[in-house]
Amino acid sequence: MNQQVPPQYDYVCGPLADGNMADLELVKLGIMSVDEFLESIIPIGEQISLNSTVAIESLKRIGVTAT
Repeated sequence: MNQQVPPQYDYVCGPLADGNMADLELVKLGIMSVDEFLESIIPIGEQISLNSTVAIESLKRIGVTAT
């Protein structure tokens, strides 16, 4: 909901949410508050978003490759 285009940062990392999009629809309909939605999220791992060629090239320089 608060994404900027283009992204403000080269990379962002943090918890990976459970992917329950039904609750997001409840927020859009005004049935659930944003605070209730955020409390209902179950983190299931970690993620990283590479938002620039600078971030991608940095990983390539240290030998990280995609599989």
